[in-house]
Amino acid sequence: MTVAIAGSGDLARYLVEEFRRLDVPVVILCRTKKNHFDLPGVAQKVVDYGSVDSLAHALEGSVALISMILDYTMAFKDAHLKLIAACHRSSTCRRFIPAEYGPDIADYPDQPGFQYASHEPVRDALREQEEVEWTLICCGWLADYVLPVRNRYIKDIGDAPFNLSNQRIVIPRTGKEKVDVISARDLCKALVALTKAPAGSWEPYTYVSGEKTTLRRMAEQVKTRYASMKFDTHFISLNQLVNAVREAKTPEERIEAEFGIVTLSSNGGFDSDVVDSQRRKFFKGIHFRSVQELLDTLDNDPEIIV
Repeated sequence: MTVAIAGSGDLARYLVEEFRRLDVPVVILCRTKKNHFDLPGVAQKVVDYGSVDSLAHALEGSVALISMILDYTMAFKDAHLKLIAACHRSSTCRRFIPAEYGPDIADYPDQPGFQYASHEPVRDALREQEEVEWTLICCGWLADYVLPVRNRYIKDIGDAPFNLSNQRIVIPRTGKEKVDVISARDLCKALVALTKAPAGSWEPYTYVSGEKTTLRRMAEQVKTRYASMKFDTHFISLNQLVNAVREAKTPEERIEAEFGIVTLSSNGGFDSDVVDSQRRKFFKGIHFRSVQELLDTLDNDPEIIV
Protein backbone atom coordinates (compact mmCIF):
# COMPACT_ATOMS: atom_id res chain seq x y z
CA MET A 1 0.00 0.00 0.00
CA THR A 2 1.43 3.36 -1.07
CA VAL A 3 -0.04 6.64 0.17
CA ALA A 4 0.44 9.98 -1.57
CA ILE A 5 0.93 13.28 0.27
CA ALA A 6 0.21 16.57 -1.46
CA GLY A 7 2.54 19.26 -0.17
CA SER A 8 5.88 19.07 1.58
CA GLY A 9 5.62 21.64 4.36
CA ASP A 10 6.22 21.35 8.10
CA LEU A 11 3.15 19.25 8.92
CA ALA A 12 4.04 16.78 6.17
CA ARG A 13 7.30 15.98 8.00
CA TYR A 14 5.34 14.49 10.92
CA LEU A 15 3.11 12.54 8.55
CA VAL A 16 6.04 11.06 6.64
CA GLU A 17 7.71 10.01 9.90
CA GLU A 18 4.55 8.27 11.12
CA PHE A 19 4.09 6.37 7.86
CA ARG A 20 7.75 5.32 7.94
CA ARG A 21 7.35 3.98 11.49
CA LEU A 22 4.90 1.46 10.02
CA ASP A 23 6.95 0.84 6.86
CA VAL A 24 4.25 2.31 4.64
CA PRO A 25 5.78 3.71 1.42
CA VAL A 26 4.82 7.27 0.62
CA VAL A 27 4.92 9.50 -2.43
CA ILE A 28 5.20 13.25 -1.91
CA LEU A 29 3.71 15.45 -4.61
CA CYS A 30 5.86 18.57 -4.50
CA ARG A 31 6.86 21.59 -6.53
CA THR A 32 10.53 21.14 -5.58
CA LYS A 33 12.29 18.29 -3.82
CA LYS A 34 13.50 18.72 -0.24
CA ASN A 35 16.63 17.10 1.16
CA HIS A 36 14.98 16.08 4.45
CA PHE A 37 12.57 13.86 2.52
CA ASP A 38 15.40 12.01 0.79
CA LEU A 39 14.67 8.87 2.83
CA PRO A 40 14.15 5.13 2.27
CA GLY A 41 10.53 4.41 1.43
CA VAL A 42 9.86 8.02 0.42
CA ALA A 43 9.57 9.12 -3.21
CA GLN A 44 9.32 12.76 -4.19
CA LYS A 45 7.54 13.51 -7.46
CA VAL A 46 7.72 17.03 -8.83
CA VAL A 47 4.26 17.98 -10.12
CA ASP A 48 2.43 20.87 -11.71
CA TYR A 49 -0.46 21.66 -9.37
CA GLY A 50 -2.16 23.43 -12.26
CA SER A 51 -2.31 20.24 -14.31
CA VAL A 52 -4.69 17.37 -13.56
CA ASP A 53 -2.67 15.16 -15.93
CA SER A 54 0.53 15.82 -13.97
CA LEU A 55 -1.17 15.06 -10.65
CA ALA A 56 -2.98 11.96 -11.91
CA HIS A 57 0.23 10.53 -13.33
CA ALA A 58 2.00 11.05 -9.98
CA LEU A 59 -0.89 9.36 -8.12
CA GLU A 60 -0.71 6.10 -10.07
CA GLY A 61 0.05 3.28 -7.65
CA SER A 62 -1.16 5.17 -4.56
CA VAL A 63 -4.37 4.07 -2.87
CA ALA A 64 -5.01 7.26 -0.89
CA LEU A 65 -4.10 10.94 -1.02
CA ILE A 66 -3.67 13.20 2.01
CA SER A 67 -3.31 16.91 1.39
CA MET A 68 -0.95 18.97 3.53
CA ILE A 69 -1.43 22.11 1.42
CA LEU A 70 -2.19 24.66 4.13
CA ASP A 71 -2.80 27.66 1.91
CA TYR A 72 -5.04 30.51 3.08
CA THR A 73 -5.71 31.94 -0.40
CA MET A 74 -7.99 30.90 -3.27
CA ALA A 75 -5.07 28.83 -4.52
CA PHE A 76 -6.27 26.27 -1.94
CA LYS A 77 -9.53 25.80 -3.85
CA ASP A 78 -7.84 25.55 -7.24
CA ALA A 79 -5.25 23.01 -6.07
CA HIS A 80 -7.75 20.83 -4.20
CA LEU A 81 -10.29 20.72 -7.02
CA LYS A 82 -7.52 19.52 -9.30
CA LEU A 83 -6.45 16.94 -6.71
CA ILE A 84 -10.01 15.58 -6.63
CA ALA A 85 -10.08 15.42 -10.43
CA ALA A 86 -6.71 13.66 -10.40
CA CYS A 87 -8.02 11.02 -8.00
CA HIS A 88 -10.91 10.40 -10.39
CA ARG A 89 -8.53 10.05 -13.30
CA SER A 90 -6.15 7.78 -11.39
CA SER A 91 -6.77 4.06 -11.64
CA THR A 92 -5.71 3.40 -8.03
CA CYS A 93 -6.37 6.40 -5.76
CA ARG A 94 -9.85 6.10 -4.25
CA ARG A 95 -9.45 7.94 -0.95
CA PHE A 96 -8.80 11.62 -0.29
CA ILE A 97 -8.34 13.76 2.83
CA PRO A 98 -8.24 17.49 2.05
CA ALA A 99 -6.24 19.91 4.19
CA GLU A 100 -8.77 21.10 6.78
CA TYR A 101 -7.20 20.35 10.23
CA GLY A 102 -9.03 22.91 12.32
CA PRO A 103 -12.28 23.58 14.18
CA ASP A 104 -15.68 21.87 14.04
CA ILE A 105 -16.59 22.69 10.44
CA ALA A 106 -19.70 20.51 10.63
CA ASP A 107 -21.38 22.97 13.00
CA TYR A 108 -19.30 26.03 12.06
CA PRO A 109 -18.50 25.70 8.34
CA ASP A 110 -17.74 29.42 7.96
CA GLN A 111 -15.16 29.52 10.75
CA PRO A 112 -12.55 30.86 10.42
CA GLY A 113 -14.15 33.34 8.05
CA PHE A 114 -11.16 33.80 5.78
CA GLN A 115 -11.20 30.11 4.83
CA TYR A 116 -14.85 29.69 3.85
CA ALA A 117 -14.63 30.94 0.25
CA SER A 118 -11.67 28.70 -0.55
CA HIS A 119 -12.70 25.59 1.42
CA GLU A 120 -16.47 25.26 0.93
CA PRO A 121 -16.25 24.67 -2.86
CA VAL A 122 -13.86 21.79 -2.17
CA ARG A 123 -16.22 20.30 0.41
CA ASP A 124 -19.11 20.64 -2.04
CA ALA A 125 -17.12 18.94 -4.80
CA LEU A 126 -16.45 15.97 -2.53
CA ARG A 127 -20.09 15.72 -1.45
CA GLU A 128 -21.29 15.77 -5.06
CA GLN A 129 -19.33 12.67 -6.11
CA GLU A 130 -19.20 9.05 -4.91
CA GLU A 131 -16.20 7.59 -6.68
CA VAL A 132 -13.61 8.81 -4.16
CA GLU A 133 -14.08 8.21 -0.44
CA TRP A 134 -13.31 11.26 1.72
CA THR A 135 -13.43 12.72 5.20
CA LEU A 136 -12.94 16.19 6.68
CA ILE A 137 -10.67 16.32 9.72
CA CYS A 138 -11.61 18.41 12.76
CA CYS A 139 -8.74 18.58 15.25
CA GLY A 140 -9.14 21.90 17.07
CA TRP A 141 -5.97 23.73 18.07
CA LEU A 142 -2.51 22.29 17.48
CA ALA A 143 -1.01 22.11 20.96
CA ASP A 144 2.61 22.22 19.80
CA TYR A 145 2.90 25.98 20.33
CA VAL A 146 3.38 25.33 24.06
CA LEU A 147 6.79 23.95 23.03
CA PRO A 148 9.95 25.80 22.05
CA VAL A 149 10.63 26.13 18.32
CA ARG A 150 13.48 23.61 18.56
CA ASN A 151 11.03 20.90 19.65
CA ARG A 152 8.65 21.12 16.69
CA TYR A 153 8.66 21.33 12.92
CA ILE A 154 5.77 23.79 12.70
CA LYS A 155 6.70 27.45 12.94
CA ASP A 156 5.25 30.23 15.09
CA ILE A 157 2.08 31.87 13.74
CA GLY A 158 2.04 35.15 15.62
CA ASP A 159 1.32 35.61 19.32
CA ALA A 160 -2.08 33.96 19.65
CA PRO A 161 -2.42 32.13 21.85
CA PHE A 162 1.20 31.19 22.70
CA ASN A 163 4.51 32.52 21.44
CA LEU A 164 7.38 31.27 23.55
CA SER A 165 9.97 33.03 21.40
CA ASN A 166 8.43 36.42 22.25
CA GLN A 167 7.32 35.30 25.73
CA ARG A 168 3.82 36.48 24.89
CA ILE A 169 0.38 34.93 25.47
CA VAL A 170 -2.80 36.33 23.91
CA ILE A 171 -6.05 34.72 25.08
CA PRO A 172 -9.50 35.41 23.61
CA ARG A 173 -12.04 36.65 26.18
CA THR A 174 -11.71 34.83 29.56
CA GLY A 175 -9.66 31.82 28.48
CA LYS A 176 -12.15 29.60 30.33
CA GLU A 177 -13.94 28.51 27.14
CA LYS A 178 -13.54 24.80 26.37
CA VAL A 179 -11.36 23.89 23.40
CA ASP A 180 -10.05 20.64 21.95
CA VAL A 181 -6.34 20.40 21.23
CA ILE A 182 -3.98 17.81 19.76
CA SER A 183 -0.31 17.64 18.85
CA ALA A 184 0.73 17.70 15.20
CA ARG A 185 2.32 14.26 15.50
CA ASP A 186 -0.74 12.70 17.10
CA LEU A 187 -2.92 14.24 14.38
CA CYS A 188 -0.70 12.54 11.83
CA LYS A 189 -0.95 9.23 13.68
CA ALA A 190 -4.71 9.55 13.27
CA LEU A 191 -4.35 10.24 9.54
CA VAL A 192 -2.20 7.12 9.14
CA ALA A 193 -4.79 5.05 11.01
CA LEU A 194 -7.57 6.30 8.74
CA THR A 195 -5.73 5.00 5.66
CA LYS A 196 -5.82 1.55 7.27
CA ALA A 197 -9.55 1.63 8.04
CA PRO A 198 -11.76 -0.58 5.83
CA ALA A 199 -12.96 0.89 2.56
CA GLY A 200 -16.33 2.60 2.98
CA SER A 201 -15.92 3.12 6.73
CA TRP A 202 -14.97 6.79 6.71
CA GLU A 203 -17.45 9.36 7.98
CA PRO A 204 -17.95 12.84 6.49
CA TYR A 205 -16.34 14.45 9.55
CA THR A 206 -13.63 12.87 11.67
CA TYR A 207 -12.87 14.33 15.10
CA VAL A 208 -9.51 13.85 16.80
CA SER A 209 -8.59 15.32 20.16
CA GLY A 210 -5.75 14.86 22.60
CA GLU A 211 -7.53 16.74 25.34
CA LYS A 212 -10.47 19.03 26.04
CA THR A 213 -9.06 21.92 28.02
CA THR A 214 -9.04 25.71 28.23
CA LEU A 215 -6.49 28.28 27.08
CA ARG A 216 -6.28 29.62 30.63
CA ARG A 217 -5.28 26.19 31.92
CA MET A 218 -2.76 25.80 29.10
CA ALA A 219 -1.32 29.22 29.97
CA GLU A 220 -0.84 28.11 33.58
CA GLN A 221 0.91 24.95 32.41
CA VAL A 222 3.19 26.97 30.12
CA LYS A 223 4.10 29.44 32.88
CA THR A 224 4.84 26.60 35.28
CA ARG A 225 6.99 24.74 32.75
CA TYR A 226 9.00 27.82 31.77
CA ALA A 227 9.12 29.47 35.18
CA SER A 228 12.21 31.50 34.31
CA MET A 229 10.39 33.29 31.46
CA LYS A 230 8.47 36.52 32.05
CA PHE A 231 5.36 36.13 29.93
CA ASP A 232 3.39 39.14 28.78
CA THR A 233 -0.21 37.91 29.00
CA HIS A 234 -3.14 39.67 27.32
CA PHE A 235 -6.87 38.90 27.25
CA ILE A 236 -8.69 40.16 24.16
CA SER A 237 -12.47 40.57 23.90
CA LEU A 238 -14.76 39.48 21.09
CA ASN A 239 -15.36 43.12 20.18
CA GLN A 240 -11.62 43.71 19.95
CA LEU A 241 -11.21 40.65 17.76
CA VAL A 242 -13.99 41.77 15.39
CA ASN A 243 -12.39 45.20 15.13
CA ALA A 244 -9.00 43.58 14.55
CA VAL A 245 -10.44 41.67 11.59
CA ARG A 246 -11.95 44.85 10.14
CA GLU A 247 -8.80 46.91 10.66
CA ALA A 248 -6.20 44.29 9.77
CA LYS A 249 -3.44 45.74 7.60
CA THR A 250 -1.92 42.37 6.66
CA PRO A 251 -3.35 38.88 5.98
CA GLU A 252 -1.43 37.63 9.03
CA GLU A 253 -3.18 40.09 11.34
CA ARG A 254 -6.60 39.07 10.02
CA ILE A 255 -5.81 35.35 10.30
CA GLU A 256 -4.68 35.71 13.92
CA ALA A 257 -7.83 37.65 14.86
CA GLU A 258 -10.18 35.24 13.08
CA PHE A 259 -8.66 32.25 14.84
CA GLY A 260 -9.39 34.04 18.10
CA ILE A 261 -13.04 34.33 17.05
CA VAL A 262 -13.04 30.59 16.29
CA THR A 263 -12.12 29.90 19.92
CA LEU A 264 -15.09 31.94 21.11
CA SER A 265 -17.41 30.24 18.58
CA SER A 266 -16.48 26.69 19.56
CA ASN A 267 -19.31 26.28 22.10
CA GLY A 268 -17.23 23.97 24.27
CA GLY A 269 -15.20 22.31 21.59
CA PHE A 270 -16.14 18.95 20.07
CA ASP A 271 -18.94 16.63 21.15
CA SER A 272 -17.06 14.26 23.46
CA ASP A 273 -19.38 11.36 22.69
CA VAL A 274 -18.55 11.63 18.97
CA VAL A 275 -14.83 11.95 19.70
CA ASP A 276 -14.91 8.84 21.90
CA SER A 277 -17.01 6.86 19.42
CA GLN A 278 -14.65 7.59 16.53
CA ARG A 279 -11.65 6.88 18.72
CA ARG A 280 -12.99 3.40 19.33
CA LYS A 281 -13.85 2.94 15.65
CA PHE A 282 -10.71 4.28 13.97
CA PHE A 283 -7.97 4.92 16.53
CA LYS A 284 -7.97 1.95 18.89
CA GLY A 285 -4.52 1.52 20.40
CA ILE A 286 -3.36 5.09 19.67
CA HIS A 287 -2.59 7.31 22.64
CA PHE A 288 -3.35 10.97 21.97
CA ARG A 289 -1.27 13.00 24.40
CA SER A 290 -2.47 15.78 26.68
CA VAL A 291 -0.77 19.18 26.89
CA GLN A 292 0.97 18.19 30.10
CA GLU A 293 2.25 15.00 28.53
CA LEU A 294 3.75 17.02 25.66
CA LEU A 295 5.50 19.29 28.13
CA ASP A 296 6.72 16.35 30.24
CA THR A 297 8.26 14.73 27.15
CA LEU A 298 10.99 17.38 27.30
CA ASP A 299 12.15 16.03 30.67
CA ASN A 300 13.89 13.04 29.07
CA ASP A 301 15.12 14.73 25.90
CA PRO A 302 15.14 18.57 25.73
CA GLU A 303 15.99 18.44 22.00
CA ILE A 304 13.30 16.00 20.88
CA ILE A 305 10.86 16.86 18.10
CA VAL A 306 7.73 16.09 20.08
